[in-house]
Amino acid sequence: MNRKWNNLVNIQHIIFGISYVFAIAFIEFSSSGNLILIVSKVLFVIALNVFLYYICYSKLVPAFYETNKYSEYILYALILFIFSSLLRILIDPLISEEAIKNPADGISLINIYASQSIVILMASFLGISKHKFLIESEYKNLEFEKTETDLTLIKSRINPHFLLNTLNNIYAGSYKENSASADAIMQLSQLLQYVIYETGKKKIYLS
Repeated sequence: MNRKWNNLVNIQHIIFGISYVFAIAFIEFSSSGNLILIVSKVLFVIALNVFLYYICYSKLVPAFYETNKYSEYILYALILFIFSSLLRILIDPLISEEAIKNPADGISLINIYASQSIVILMASFLGISKHKFLIESEYKNLEFEKTETDLTLIKSRINPHFLLNTLNNIYAGSYKENSASADAIMQLSQLLQYVIYETGKKKIYLS
């Protein structure tokens, strides 16, 4: 993966991470309660979802999506969603002051499901985007290599035939009086020099 795309992906990871942490912190700190419990809950949620994000992006997408095992990919993503959601449902009340006072209002299932879904979807999206880019990049490289190979093959076929005809013409012209064989040889030498040293360059100057 080229450096430009790698930097873009890293920036996307950072932007999503900062946005997610800010949203979680804003939701938790907007509710009144014990500061230590709130900080503990925020750190727990962040740690859980960093692990979840890593598993989806670095493990599930390469192992299943990139190998066209789409059903397995969906299955394991769903398992991760259920596992992480259940873990939060079990752990959140233990570090939530509101749950201690009023267990019925201590957990927002909608927030938990939405939070876990966003993490899985975003990790999957970036992982799939990376995979698509790598495929396109590899395809372009193969096309370029094929073009270079075709040109090299054409040169290998044309150059000997052209050189043979040119030498035959110079040889035939050398028997004539006032022949321009010397000039023809010089032009042939310049042409061969151009083919050998210049055609491999990306830029060729006309001057």
